[in-house]
Amino acid sequence: MKTGILLFIILMSSHLQAQGVYVIVNPISGGINKDAIVQELKDSFSAHIFYTKGIGDGTTLAKQAVAEHADLVIAVGGDGTMNEVGQALIGSDTALAIIPTGSGNGLARSLHIPSDTHQAIDIIQKGHQVALDTVRINDRSYIGVAGIGFDAEIGWRFSQFGHRGFASYILVTMKTFPEYRPATYELIIDGIKCKQKAFLISFANSPEFGNGAMIAPHADMSDGYFNVVIMRPFPFYEASNMAYKLFHGSLNQSPYVRDFKAKEVIITDKNIKMQIDGEPVIFPDGARISISPASLKVIVP
Repeated sequence: MKTGILLFIILMSSHLQAQGVYVIVNPISGGINKDAIVQELKDSFSAHIFYTKGIGDGTTLAKQAVAEHADLVIAVGGDGTMNEVGQALIGSDTALAIIPTGSGNGLARSLHIPSDTHQAIDIIQKGHQVALDTVRINDRSYIGVAGIGFDAEIGWRFSQFGHRGFASYILVTMKTFPEYRPATYELIIDGIKCKQKAFLISFANSPEFGNGAMIAPHADMSDGYFNVVIMRPFPFYEASNMAYKLFHGSLNQSPYVRDFKAKEVIITDKNIKMQIDGEPVIFPDGARISISPASLKVIVP
């Protein structure tokens, strides 16, 4: 009997080792060198290391990990990297772990995962696994925050700016704000049609954009809903007050903001310019946004 139990433990142990851990690294995220981080991950895990070289590589590499029955994929990068990797893991038995090295790290901050690599690795080793909601837009999915309007314009301009990091993001925002003109959007929200002129509209599964900018303070990644945040056009003199509320978790208290939960939003406008976890995207024929409850396994504190 004892021999049988011992043999079972050995077989299970070798099975898990064979499945193993994949590490997917975005080498340019946050504009920092990743060599020390990769070395620490090599020292901490018996892992396969892969580097992304362009848009979409994170998804391709993560699909490979799922096909090879990996137990865990550790993503090293920013929100765009987490989104790419997470897309491939949705609905699978492979869990996502996060080492945040991006410009904003909104998803990591929402999940209380620190930017310190040692602490993030400790969470992977000691943390536990939860099933989080994801959001689907047409034929693709995301984990954190997508949006149209001003934040989409920032996402597009930042992707073309040439320099990463928070300082670059602020420069792009300051340059864009005086030039930006709000648009009117046609939406169907949980079956109800509406026409809305907006500075921006966010579809937030997680609470923040990144760097502490809380677009949806009450968003919950496990409640079966995403938050729709509609920011109406506001006077120029209100800009500093809006920014203060954004970074102090009280934006939903502004008279220019509506923040509510939904399961589905259809945008009927054509050629919709969006950002999805910081990645610029265009949907030429409109977009259907819907919740996918408890669809992604993630390692959290």
